[in-house]
Amino acid sequence: MDGENRLMKDYRSEILSELDSAFIAESGLFFPDKKSNTVAYHFFPDLEDGYKQIAGSKIHLYGSGRLWAIVFETNGYHTRQGEAISSLCYFGNCFRLEKSEAAGSKYISNLYQHTLISEEELQRIELQIGDEDEAFERIDPRTTSVFVNGQYVPFESNRKKYVELGIEPTEDNPSGWIEFGEFVRFLHETNPIILELSDSIIEEPFEVPLNKILTLDKFHYRSIYDKSVSPSEQEMYQMIADVLVSGDENAWSPTSEANNDWRNWESGML
Repeated sequence: MDGENRLMKDYRSEILSELDSAFIAESGLFFPDKKSNTVAYHFFPDLEDGYKQIAGSKIHLYGSGRLWAIVFETNGYHTRQGEAISSLCYFGNCFRLEKSEAAGSKYISNLYQHTLISEEELQRIELQIGDEDEAFERIDPRTTSVFVNGQYVPFESNRKKYVELGIEPTEDNPSGWIEFGEFVRFLHETNPIILELSDSIIEEPFEVPLNKILTLDKFHYRSIYDKSVSPSEQEMYQMIADVLVSGDENAWSPTSEANNDWRNWESGML
């Protein structure tokens, strides 16, 4: 093996090793910084998040020389936080991740969150009919618009249009009121651009500018709760590494069928 091929192989192994470490919530080569003396919270892409009704998911791939970044983006309604959010999960060797401090300890995380629909806005549009249980996390049909990601968008109250997209009412919602999470999924299906984050937001933690090689909105996801197969053994992550090493989007040529559509996974059930 000549020197260049050996370097390429080492580079690929570096990427997959970092993903394998994060997959089992262990520190890798680059996260956290060993000199930072911080408690690290490791997050990995989760389309079955119990506290978030997932709507959309993407993977952004960046690279420049030996610098690389993978950013997993998901959006949806967070049941515990009471707001619609976009979550960015970072992996790479070029980040300036923010640290926080509490009770004398320092903390760092590879997960950033950005508000799409604030808790205050959802409270404004919450159902005013019936008792508290019936109104909880449901939208008043008299609502005409909702402030989403910096701008107002029309609110669609016709349940039939949701059902046509596979967004069925839950059993405990016989009246068919539109729920917060359902509205975010409706936007993902009908107006996905409104939920997108700008490149400047996504790239904010980068220490240096990187070239965006590829954004994937369709991919074959494997549950993170199945630990029998590590990322380095999965086609998706192997091809992600190939794209980053080569800098060529054509290295993405999966054989497994894309399954990251929210309809394929149960989320937001807690």
